[in-house]
Amino acid sequence: MTAALLRSFQSLPTVNGFLDAAIAALPGWRKILPNYPVVSWMSFVEYIRATVNSLASDGHIRELVCQLQLVGEVTMSVTL
Repeated sequence: MTAALLRSFQSLPTVNGFLDAAIAALPGWRKILPNYPVVSWMSFVEYIRATVNSLASDGHIRELVCQLQLVGEVTMSVTL
């Protein structure tokens, strides 16, 4: 394996149980969230804390969103 490819793999975030639990909870959103698949940030945060991990900090949830985007589960857009 080339050094550049190895560095690329090492820079990717590691998968953890929080990500796995969030992915498992995604199908339930269709039943619970009225505007699914478009969800506000606050609704997303509240849902993650209610169904996945009540102790998740804002930083944990931001990292989770990055991981969910990397695996293709969510797309986040910012509106001004």
